[in-house]
Amino acid sequence: MVGVQTSDNLLTERRHRLNHKISELKRVGFPKFGHFDTWLIDLLQLLVEENHGTLLYPNWTNTADYAYTTESFGAVRLHSDFLDAALQQIKLDRRVTAKFTPDMKYPYRRMGTPAPLLPVHGEEEYKLFDLLVRTTRVDLDFDQMTIDWCNKVDGVTIFPKLPVYLRTHHTAWLRNQKVRDAVRTAAPGEAE
Repeated sequence: MVGVQTSDNLLTERRHRLNHKISELKRVGFPKFGHFDTWLIDLLQLLVEENHGTLLYPNWTNTADYAYTTESFGAVRLHSDFLDAALQQIKLDRRVTAKFTPDMKYPYRRMGTPAPLLPVHGEEEYKLFDLLVRTTRVDLDFDQMTIDWCNKVDGVTIFPKLPVYLRTHHTAWLRNQKVRDAVRTAAPGEAE
């Protein structure tokens, strides 16, 4: 079993290899090296150009020739700017974050959040979800609920959420409420 970071790294390598294979198939004049270590080709290309004034692979574009952008791949930020503003207000003690597992640390560092965004789990989070649903007087707005949720985050039993986590949990919560209501309204002796 591999962790989150290793999974992201493996997917990055797979994406790199797939892009390289597709380039070999579809791009006219794209060189076929027989390997995927393109950073070595970049170095070789630069060395030959510096020493001989010519390109070893004329149809090859070095990675260094591309302009830097803020675009990223793999584990990326999934939340809105509004949620990000609420997340940045969360202040967790270093003793709390020191207890996070590597699988918890990697995603929140990649997303720039103070804690990992995890699905609803555990007794404290179930109680908080129930409280937020019951105290909402209008149609549920899961985007707003995630922002309200941030005020309760402690990094121990309550973690920040994405709206999709609350929406998904709401489906299970509704089903469970219907079961509780059916048991409560059943005639004595029928619920057992």
